[in-house]
Amino acid sequence: MAPLNCFCTTKHEVTATRKRTDSLTPDQRRRAMQSNRGRTKPERRVASALWRSGFRFLSSEGYRTLSGRRFLGSPDLILVRQRCVIFVDGCFWHGCQKCHDFRKDLSPSWQEKIRANVLRDRRNRARLRSSGWTVLVVREHNLTSEARFAREIRRVIERIARNSPVSRSRYPGLNS
Repeated sequence: MAPLNCFCTTKHEVTATRKRTDSLTPDQRRRAMQSNRGRTKPERRVASALWRSGFRFLSSEGYRTLSGRRFLGSPDLILVRQRCVIFVDGCFWHGCQKCHDFRKDLSPSWQEKIRANVLRDRRNRARLRSSGWTVLVVREHNLTSEARFAREIRRVIERIARNSPVSRSRYPGLNS
């Protein structure tokens, strides 16, 4: 197997530089993606840290169950009392340029899919902000080490409390 216009020396480096192709048909991929309903590990970690800090929230599914309506953009956490939504974005699916070089790593069809995700995210978040919601985005790469995780959770808690109609004194973790 010859490298594709690269100066790679190992088999692993050669395969890493090839464009990724999808082994599933578009219909199979769509069904596979629709069946992903569970929370990811980063979502669970953020939710757990916020719950331990005294914040109460709903998931998009919980909101739909209680209200009978979908929440715009399907945020991962909805803090109704604070009018705040939190999106815990995986770096790949949400187009993080810090973690991926999509032009180099992906085929044009996958690049378009990621680009569409990014545009949809921007549109939904702008609509939420214009409706009076505070929108917070937590990127997966900000949760990689314990120090980064703690810093990111602190930032999220401060933003929620700063923009919340609920008193800051209600959240004891903010005074330290």
